[in-house]
Amino acid sequence: MHLKDVGTDLVANLSLFTQFSRSVGGIAEWWDWIKNDLTSETPTLLPPSFSESDSETQESGDLYALWTTLKENLQEYHNIVHTSFHFF
Repeated sequence: MHLKDVGTDLVANLSLFTQFSRSVGGIAEWWDWIKNDLTSETPTLLPPSFSESDSETQESGDLYALWTTLKENLQEYHNIVHTSFHFF
């Protein structure tokens, strides 16, 4: 393979790598935003908890329980991934 062909391949790979790193960076920022919101004192992504006197108590309670479970699973995922990266 000629040196000029190697250079062309390197430039193409650099372009792909740059696009990939931007995408990964965007995903990391999104997960960071999610984590910060869900761990805050007043999360905006979770629906507010509803009182027992609310007319939509069962449906609202089910939705709140679902979001609470998602929050706990996200925290567990974060803890596992965060710990795993310390080993590399």
